[in-house]
Amino acid sequence: MDYNNEKLVQIYAQQCHHDSSYIVGNLQGLKELRDAIDEAIKTGQSGALLCPSDNELYDVHIRMLNSEEVDKIQLIEMPYTEQFGPKNENFYYEHKTDDPKAPYPPSHLYK
Repeated sequence: MDYNNEKLVQIYAQQCHHDSSYIVGNLQGLKELRDAIDEAIKTGQSGALLCPSDNELYDVHIRMLNSEEVDKIQLIEMPYTEQFGPKNENFYYEHKTDDPKAPYPPSHLYK
């Protein structure tokens, strides 16, 4: 497979707090991600269609919280791939959708 013709980006979330996250991609993919970030800065939200090395396309959604809504960051779940407690709070990762006080997935921030 010729990855040079793909917008190749792989985004790795933190496993837990204080862990590193990683973004790895080729020139076309990183430029597409950069352009989507620039568009989100201008308009408030944006997206990009990217590809990991298994050639399965995925959407990246980018949302900028302005100063009036920055507190909404507390309403979404943490981005960690590992859960650190039995309680569904902003500090934990549990994906409960039936709890009205639970953190919501980040898609909740998009219109």
